[in-house]
Amino acid sequence: MDVFNYDKDGLFIGTEKAEISPLEPDKYLLPANSTPLKPPNESETKVAMFKDKKWVLVERPMVVINEEKKYTQDEINNIVIILAKKFGLLEK
Repeated sequence: MDVFNYDKDGLFIGTEKAEISPLEPDKYLLPANSTPLKPPNESETKVAMFKDKKWVLVERPMVVINEEKKYTQDEINNIVIILAKKFGLLEK
């Protein structure tokens, strides 16, 4: 069974397989910060957040690096990858 993980703020961070309980073979072990409820599809501007025992779509958090431009998480991820390649932390 797939379970859907969220971080300390409730934001969706991934999926994993739940393990079957060794004591109750008809039940699954649910990891901390996870739910069997499937999150809604995210968009460029919305992310899934687990809140009050259900998934909701919220505005995608923005990171301000300078006052003139706000960067999306995808843009920040791309910048990190470029810098990691430049400094030899990733293959080019």
